[in-house]
Amino acid sequence: MRADVRPIPELSAFAGAGYAFAGIGWNLGFACRLRPGHKVVPYLTAMYGYNTVYVLREQVSRTTIDSDIYLGPSFGAGVEFMKKEDAAFWRVGLLFPIRADEVEEEHPDISAKLWPVLFSIGYHFRI
Repeated sequence: MRADVRPIPELSAFAGAGYAFAGIGWNLGFACRLRPGHKVVPYLTAMYGYNTVYVLREQVSRTTIDSDIYLGPSFGAGVEFMKKEDAAFWRVGLLFPIRADEVEEEHPDISAKLWPVLFSIGYHFRI
């Protein structure tokens, strides 16, 4: 779940929260819309919040043995596909997480499994 506040068409601030397999994850940030008023709107974003989740499960029973949520900044870019201004729209983008040193310190074998770029997709609607 994410909530945006758009004081001007080019800028929005947001807060998000959701289930992240190891508990509740959250983030806060802003997005800069580069061509508001068009059907295709590129954007840049920066946020702080969870960007790494570690879950270790027992292989047979799938019982969680260990789990952690790590916080840090993330930066990204993407595109909004508008039907018309201020209506529902799709947003797709790429995020580049800056992961905390604790991730590698506490789980040294995990870095080979972490994706350096994350894909984001969301459907936004006005309340």
